[in-house]
Amino acid sequence: MGTGKTHQAYGALRTIAEAGPPRFEFIATTAPDMYGRLRPGGSDKGTEYELRRLATVPLLLLDNLGTEKLSEWTEEATYRLINECYNQCLPLIVTTNLPVRAPLDDHGRPTGPDLVGRLGERLASRLAEAATALILNGPDRRRHLRSAS
Repeated sequence: MGTGKTHQAYGALRTIAEAGPPRFEFIATTAPDMYGRLRPGGSDKGTEYELRRLATVPLLLLDNLGTEKLSEWTEEATYRLINECYNQCLPLIVTTNLPVRAPLDDHGRPTGPDLVGRLGERLASRLAEAATALILNGPDRRRHLRSAS
């Protein structure tokens, strides 16, 4: 939390844009905002249009995956989006505070929340297969900045 994940993700977008073609198309959104647009009434153009737009943009940045309230609907929407990006081999930048798998306790149960528990085994597996994980450890930068001022 507060280790600079969002800052680094936008830095990656900037690097890609500077090295890429003159016209660079991407969508950057938080997971909660994405679900808001995908809900009925969340977009004038409709849920399916928004999902297709997110799933076909040349580069999608999905910030704070795992912060959304879990429901069958969010699970289905997340699966459809990530599965489509995966099938089309489209790049996806994802930030999350959750590990793919939390360490297990002595009884074989996860010691905390993880992506497998939030997204399900299949989806977490697809993300892990297609991803290069960058783990940012350290103090909460926002708290450090507040205490310095």
